[in-house]
Amino acid sequence: MWESGGERAGSLRLWMGTGLRVLFCAGLVWFFTTGSYALPVNLLSATGLSTLLCVLLAYELEIRDVHPALVLGAMSAVLVLVLGGYGLWVLLRPPAPTGALLAAQEPSPPTFCSEEAGPDDLVMLFGTNRVVGRGNGPFMPFTVDECPGFRLRRTPEGLMIESAAYNWTSDLAFMVRDNEYQPLEGLQLRAYRPDRHTFVLLDRFDQEVIYVRYLNRNTARIRGRMLCGEAPQAVIRDNGVFVGGVRIGGAFFGLKRAPGGKCAEVKSGNRHGIVIGKPPPW
Repeated sequence: MWESGGERAGSLRLWMGTGLRVLFCAGLVWFFTTGSYALPVNLLSATGLSTLLCVLLAYELEIRDVHPALVLGAMSAVLVLVLGGYGLWVLLRPPAPTGALLAAQEPSPPTFCSEEAGPDDLVMLFGTNRVVGRGNGPFMPFTVDECPGFRLRRTPEGLMIESAAYNWTSDLAFMVRDNEYQPLEGLQLRAYRPDRHTFVLLDRFDQEVIYVRYLNRNTARIRGRMLCGEAPQAVIRDNGVFVGGVRIGGAFFGLKRAPGGKCAEVKSGNRHGIVIGKPPPW
């Protein structure tokens, strides 16, 4: 039986509406996950996703006059697939890496610095800066104003991170000892090990507080966001170091690029390599 022109137009509008609603739901998921370092796969996110899919599916079937029993069955199938899949993933996923960072076999980036690194030295890269540690450490590649940064130390097992972070009252907020995160306050931070070469500490916006990747036995890459008392924040990215400004809802405003391209060398026990100071006046 042939459809009339009006029926075809109504069917087209129906499917266009479905497409728009699917795009809206996809945009909603994107809004809550964009900017995340790694999508947090947990029971809360699995429940939220299954609920969203169930609501969308129930509405689409309802406007097509599908029998309520079939609607309920379809919603139950979605719940079983999503939550069952999450449970299966939890049971089968391998344990997260622990212990020392192992050296990846990645090349060291080219450098313009005159300080040469020997076969037993450790090059620490942050922003466009480069600090050469002579020996195995521990090394503190930088400080933020007068606040200490974290230390890197090579051991026979691999690379170890030591860090102590302070709140705005200069009280100790958390520590990292031998690559283990130890909160001393009720902070919304989580340690994440994507592989055996990388340590990441993420905040509630899934933005990096500490990022260290052991590129190879002689090179480590550093990123993160450093806060200490009344000192200006320092945001370390691959393309530079930025200081000052504020962060609202995970978005940064007013950051100023700090002078980069600095080179230094440190020996085990030295206080620091490079000082990340106050924001420039411009």
